[in-house]
Amino acid sequence: MSIRDQGNMPALKNPPLPPNMFDTKVNKLWIPDDGSRMPLHDKWLEEWNKIYGYRQ
Repeated sequence: MSIRDQGNMPALKNPPLPPNMFDTKVNKLWIPDDGSRMPLHDKWLEEWNKIYGYRQ
């Protein structure tokens, strides 16, 4: 498993195996909800496309 072997952090609420040295009581992950993320998405995407000349 890549979680065990490489220390990848899964985006699952209940991962099958927590990474080594990771304590959920001490280490808090910030996972945005769609309500706080989606208003920024279109603006960010437009800026990214302009900077990198994508879909111009």
